[in-house]
Amino acid sequence: MVSGFTGLCSLIPARDVFITRDDWEWENDPALKAEQILGIARSKDVRLGRNVVKARFRGVGGWMLHSAALAQDFSRKLLRKATSVGRRGMQPLFFLLALLLITTSLHAQVLVDATTSANNEFTGSGTFNLNFTHTTTATANRLLIVGVSMNITNSTGSVVTGVTYGGTALTSIGAHNDAGNTRRVEMWYLLNPAAGTNVAMRVSVNIPTAGAIVGVVAGATTFTGVDQTMPLGTFVTTDGAAGTSAQGNVASVVNGIILDTVATGGDQAVTPYGPQVQQWNVNTVSGTDPPAVAGVGSSRIGAPSVPIAETFSGTSNWSYAAIPINPSTADIAVTTSVSAVALGQNSTYNITITNNGPSAANNVTLADTYNATNLSLVSYTPSAGTTCTNTATTINCTLPTPFASGATATVAVVVSTTAAGFYPNTANVTDSGTPPDPNTGNNSYVALAPVVSVVCGTNTLAGGGTLTGTINTFWPGNGNVAKGATSIPLGTTRGAGGTIAAGSLLLVIQMQDASINTSNSVQYGNGSTGQGFTTINNAGNYEFVTATGPIAGGNVPITGAGPGGGLVFGYTNAAASATKGISTYQVVLVPQYTSATLGNLTTVSWNGTTGGIIALDIAGQLNLGGGSVVVDGMGFRN
Repeated sequence: MVSGFTGLCSLIPARDVFITRDDWEWENDPALKAEQILGIARSKDVRLGRNVVKARFRGVGGWMLHSAALAQDFSRKLLRKATSVGRRGMQPLFFLLALLLITTSLHAQVLVDATTSANNEFTGSGTFNLNFTHTTTATANRLLIVGVSMNITNSTGSVVTGVTYGGTALTSIGAHNDAGNTRRVEMWYLLNPAAGTNVAMRVSVNIPTAGAIVGVVAGATTFTGVDQTMPLGTFVTTDGAAGTSAQGNVASVVNGIILDTVATGGDQAVTPYGPQVQQWNVNTVSGTDPPAVAGVGSSRIGAPSVPIAETFSGTSNWSYAAIPINPSTADIAVTTSVSAVALGQNSTYNITITNNGPSAANNVTLADTYNATNLSLVSYTPSAGTTCTNTATTINCTLPTPFASGATATVAVVVSTTAAGFYPNTANVTDSGTPPDPNTGNNSYVALAPVVSVVCGTNTLAGGGTLTGTINTFWPGNGNVAKGATSIPLGTTRGAGGTIAAGSLLLVIQMQDASINTSNSVQYGNGSTGQGFTTINNAGNYEFVTATGPIAGGNVPITGAGPGGGLVFGYTNAAASATKGISTYQVVLVPQYTSATLGNLTTVSWNGTTGGIIALDIAGQLNLGGGSVVVDGMGFRN
């Protein structure tokens, strides 16, 4: 069996072949079969272009890397097959490739909302305005991009000096002239443009040469489903002379989209390459090169490497620019923390909701269920901007909209209890707005609030001096004990070698007892995420009891806060079965002092039955004294 491997470099499930990487990740281990692996794979090495990167199985970033690698690998195979079957066989294969890209983009895909365009030929020196209108719908996560194509043969210094939408200025993405300074393209953007119908657009062009005529085409496209934190990828430009087509290769991401802008001679009829979607295609009125320009914009669904091209009806100089647009992704996660309290004190579940994705979420809700026997709600306090209502068993909360990338909201739920025990709280978050949450494995969290009875030993205490080394003594439970029991069967002792006597303070703790799904898949653990448990059972239950005498006949007599002066909880010691893991508990002798000074404390390592715990009881003052507590790698499961 192999366990604890660091990286899953390669897997071919159909052939039952798995390649893992050693703990230092320096080299690959020998090939394994599935039955030889014990553990959970957390990441896989994937190839993107010429680089190999680590893609985690959980989280948005890893999901996008996996998708990109799969699309790239499938594309490469299709292209190889297309080459082998010849030109006539390529069409269905490229159609299949297009279907693949469409399929992988159905989840949180960037989409085109609307496109408008305008053109003119301006004469003389000065600044001229190309005016038109554009409509933007009220859809979440918007982006407006304007592409400008110019024939600058008559005035090589001509540039766009500004672009506005409803009076709001756009930001320049970049510009590019061809080598001969005859064609120029520029691209500008505005994040989250205001929704509106027939909103005024203005492209301002400066022509420095008196009497020159410059042809200008501008196209405006609004996109939805765009990441609002990092909306754009890397701006790509290229150009050519006397060519029959304009082409570029753009690095994008799955579920993204690419928009290009081409400027060529106004005497050309331009046709975008088949998989592309034409957004605008306009020639200025004179149709003569110069001053006329043919300006074209087209879009294509994103992938790690996407070729984009436009063909001409003849030959012409050309300038080309393209920008990849990133998809919106909001990853909503919830966690809950709670501390142990003594019976009679209130417990507080501190619930934290976080947006781990790069985009804002727009409809996040929390449903927190707290019902349990002997438990009642005291209060709930949400953070600013979060509103909550309470039913008989559940607190329902609505988080702020938009819930920004990196944003955090909290809800403190206070409960009271009437008996010792472990009280569950289940927090579930959902995000039904746009963009959808691609990672639902972190949308639920179960927290257990320990409520314990306080039982004090009856020994006469003395000063402990400086505490060093191992101070606790451990006994494994040697059989099951029921709630209310007044004696505990014990196994062979380990640790400091202390002796239990009447009045000794003991800690009883169930170390293992949870049920888990043991499937060799993502079902491992809680049945859905590769971690957690299906049923907690008694795992983690603990209490303090007082010994009423020494160990006799393998049993220690005790008194506690449970029924009849016995144990509050029952404890289980059982071997693993086909449906449940091993169950173990231990009894720890807790030293008690009026005061002490901390030296260098440690413990014996957990060995499957005992150890891994430091417990002490100081009635007065514990002086830290520059000491340390070192238990690295010694606790439960190391």
